[in-house]
Amino acid sequence: MISLLGKINIIDNSGAKRVQLIKVLNNRKVGVAGDYIIVVAKKVKPKGKVQRGQIKRALIVRTRKETIQRDGSLIRFKTNAAIIVKRFGIKNK
Repeated sequence: MISLLGKINIIDNSGAKRVQLIKVLNNRKVGVAGDYIIVVAKKVKPKGKVQRGQIKRALIVRTRKETIQRDGSLIRFKTNAAIIVKRFGIKNK
């Protein structure tokens, strides 16, 4: 679970290195793996596509808080991570 104003590492090639969570798009105060979020870029690569201070959409892919699977096993990662997305996974028809 990642709370509001939490720092998240970015693991794609968009140019952002670290972002800050400003809104979870499922009307909760915390985000879990698989949630779409709104973030602001705090640390970026010098010639990346994302500039410092830009607001982007992202998808949480890893969290430090463990998640319990159906078979009872726990999954836990060392860091929180997300990827920047251009648009949501909903297809327009």
